[in-house]
Amino acid sequence: MNKLKVLNAHKVIFHAKNEGYRFGLDDEFWELSRNIKLNVGEVTERLSDNLRYGYVNTLKYFAEEISPGSVKQINRVFMKFISFMSFDSIDEAVMLTTKSSNKFSSQDFICLRILIKKWYELGFEGITQNCVDLVDNWTIKDNKKGEVVKRRDPYQGPLTDMEFDNFYDAVSRAYQKGTISYSDLAMALITIHTGRRSLQITQIKTKDIINERTIDECYINIPRIKQGEKYRASFRRFRITHELFNIFKEQARIVSESFSKQLGRKLSEKEMLELPLFVCKERLEGVVECENLHEILSSDRLHAYAIKCTQTLNRIATTEDVISERTGEVINMNARRFRYTLGTRLAREGYGEVVIGELLDHSTLMYTGVYVQSGPDSLNKIEDAVSAELGYYAKMFQGVLIKKSEDKYPGGNIRINTGEKSGQCASCKSCTACVPIPCYTCMHFRPFVEGPHEKLLEYLLDERNRIQCIVADPVTTQILDRTIIAVSEVINKCKEIKSNPEVLNG
Repeated sequence: MNKLKVLNAHKVIFHAKNEGYRFGLDDEFWELSRNIKLNVGEVTERLSDNLRYGYVNTLKYFAEEISPGSVKQINRVFMKFISFMSFDSIDEAVMLTTKSSNKFSSQDFICLRILIKKWYELGFEGITQNCVDLVDNWTIKDNKKGEVVKRRDPYQGPLTDMEFDNFYDAVSRAYQKGTISYSDLAMALITIHTGRRSLQITQIKTKDIINERTIDECYINIPRIKQGEKYRASFRRFRITHELFNIFKEQARIVSESFSKQLGRKLSEKEMLELPLFVCKERLEGVVECENLHEILSSDRLHAYAIKCTQTLNRIATTEDVISERTGEVINMNARRFRYTLGTRLAREGYGEVVIGELLDHSTLMYTGVYVQSGPDSLNKIEDAVSAELGYYAKMFQGVLIKKSEDKYPGGNIRINTGEKSGQCASCKSCTACVPIPCYTCMHFRPFVEGPHEKLLEYLLDERNRIQCIVADPVTTQILDRTIIAVSEVINKCKEIKSNPEVLNG
């Protein structure tokens, strides 16, 4: 293990901003949170003694005062900086060469400026006055936050209504099939409905799921993370439905049961309040009875890693083959896209920057304007002329084709607007959906190969045009689009089977 050569006789152990995390200046790795572990050693081994002392002590200041993610960013950029060129001190010439390079982004320059100014301010050697004056007067281009929202980026930006609905259906479908756990279901739903960042989602504890019986309201106390405060220092309430409340309370019960099983005893009320809503299974397996158990539970050590959100969302999209109608590929998913989607939908409904900022938990209104500027005119639309083409790959249809002679499913026959049978329902559960419109996107639908699907498609396209003539709102016009694509896909599959009967259900 690499040991840093640091002359510091005053302190051996330092406390990171996140409670429960400690590090030493001579440690190769600094663990600042459950998500952030810095490789400081790979940076310091490239530095002279003069620069090494100044760097680790300045980094120590940041580790104690700012968020672990920001410290990680500073360490990453400085590693990039020293890999770009060699120097014994950071002076004006070094920074002029760096600024003229095209290897650094605007965000990189911002990080370097913050580091250099604080390094000099703390009085450590290695930085010249001219260097500080230079970076202090830098004009750094805006890092273009909100660009993916403005251009409706199909890979990173807000989801279209169709993409959103397809993914939402896929979450329920994946759980019914058993391809995701109850915890995955709860994590996906809380991300979709709140639009919060992954780190916020994974910081939630079971005590944050609340039912105010006196006013018959349910809500989540969601930790705030962008205000420069310590771990779970402040919260913002987010109202939820009773149905979601029941799902999250069941997730809390499952977590409590897992901890009780691990410890071999019933948990106290005090312990139960500190349990994470989403637990890191690997760390849970290492939990044992100890004097500081409550301290461990109170910290973030047993919470799921933030990356778990993105992994869960992407696994659902992949296993359920959720295709974007814009790209023809499986949708790239992360929590940020649901955040963008929520902001875009709020703007579309006519809400202003203040309301959007409040609901998205922004500390400033600096970036909420991007949602309002995008406006409803830039909504993605589906053209009727290409609906059949889209249906070939969009995979809205989730059921299985059958022959009309296979009259065997418990849900009975499904009829289209003309009264003709189009298929059957394979579910024996009560369904309150207004058939047949929702059926074509339902996993339980079993359309007949010989069914009158072309008639339904013609009716749906006419209905869409009728709505478009009556209402100028593009959102209302697009209500039938998912079904139109699903019916088109069924028609294409029927044609394929009729030309080659061997492919039925193959």
